[in-house]
Amino acid sequence: MDLFELARVDKRRTIEDTMKTLMKLQCEGHFTDIGLSECSAETIRRAAAVGPVAAVEVEYSPLALDIEHNDVLKACKELGIPIVAYSPLGSGFLTGTLRNPEDIPEGDIRKMFDRFQPGNFEKNLVLVDKLQEIARSKGLTNTQLCLAWEMDQWEHIYPIPGSTRVEGVKEAVAALKVQLSPEDIKQIRDLVSNADVVGGRYNDRAKHTLFG
Repeated sequence: MDLFELARVDKRRTIEDTMKTLMKLQCEGHFTDIGLSECSAETIRRAAAVGPVAAVEVEYSPLALDIEHNDVLKACKELGIPIVAYSPLGSGFLTGTLRNPEDIPEGDIRKMFDRFQPGNFEKNLVLVDKLQEIARSKGLTNTQLCLAWEMDQWEHIYPIPGSTRVEGVKEAVAALKVQLSPEDIKQIRDLVSNADVVGGRYNDRAKHTLFG
């Protein structure tokens, strides 16, 4: 295994003890590198003080700028730890293909997320539509615009969009060739920084698992 990553931080033990255990398993040859996920800036720094952290996986998108405000991005930059950005398209919201809550199939976990709830959904769609205007003006899809912008925020941010369609994969990969001008980047930054995003990334029951 190339990378063993903690999906969430185990709050029943210190990150120092966890890192020591992982480093022992690493030395035994079970995996090459150690990664963390949904962890705080303090946890990242404490973990890195024990041993090398190869990557930190956190949610990051124009709908979820949390890591810019809680020092996670800052800590990773300081320590040179790459960020693996999951849900870089806001769990599909930013693609522009979802127009109302009913577009989400029954049984889909997104039905439980705050940002997809009726009332919140419509308000968050305002940002999606504004991003779509910019994308169309540049001959891009929302997917390509959002991924290109995220990668431009730091050279070591690596979005990991998911897709069940071949066309979706090709669309996402094409973002690697998108060149945004400084004016484009500022326009998008102004838009997402001032957006009124409503609802948490998950729901009240799951909040305690974030940024451990």
